[in-house]
Amino acid sequence: MNYFAAIHQFEIRYTKLLNFANVAPMVISPFIPLCKDIQVENEYRSDVRYTMIFDDDFSIIINSDRILFRYEGELENLAQSNSVIEDPFFAIFIKLQGIPSFGKITSLLCYTIFVNPVHEGDDRNDYKSALHLEFSKKYFKEDKTSSILNNANDSAVTLERNDDGEQIGISFGPYMGISDINKRNIALWSPIMITKSNSVTGYMAEIKIYELIEEISFGRYKQMLKTTEDYIRKIWE
Repeated sequence: MNYFAAIHQFEIRYTKLLNFANVAPMVISPFIPLCKDIQVENEYRSDVRYTMIFDDDFSIIINSDRILFRYEGELENLAQSNSVIEDPFFAIFIKLQGIPSFGKITSLLCYTIFVNPVHEGDDRNDYKSALHLEFSKKYFKEDKTSSILNNANDSAVTLERNDDGEQIGISFGPYMGISDINKRNIALWSPIMITKSNSVTGYMAEIKIYELIEEISFGRYKQMLKTTEDYIRKIWE
């Protein structure tokens, strides 16, 4: 089995819309018929948040200072014209951006968790110790790490780079099961992805790309997605 993206999120942040509670219904109403479900938190308050669930594999969350696209499916589908991130996600944002009180974009965040299965089936949990040992031998000096924490049963490598206006964060290590995703305060929604992520052990990686930027387009998103895919290939291919 090849590696897969368990969850992918793309977030556009903007200056706080003080009248968001008043204008949000006008922005999202044309898209509500497309939704499978819609959840409203803090209704009638300035911090109201809408979660628009379009299908089992993607949803859009919008509040007064950001709009977030959440996806549990094949990443290559997102780079295609007329993909779900182009419409409805960017379509909703463009409508929001057209509100007279909209200020400016402040930053973007592209975040993806990948899983690289090694073992699957009923005996997958029997290999957890071996996965950790194999990973530790490849990336660490055992005598150094054991002197810090003896008999550790998990480990990871974290790499970060901060440039002007851009932050890259990459973390990878053994994947012991879906609990490794849940501990990041992210719960999978798609029944297919839950089953897929819960039936394997192997390795996982988190890739975060954060940019201070005042403009966004579908083309810019595709560049960030390609950068994410380039990093994951460097880790596992």
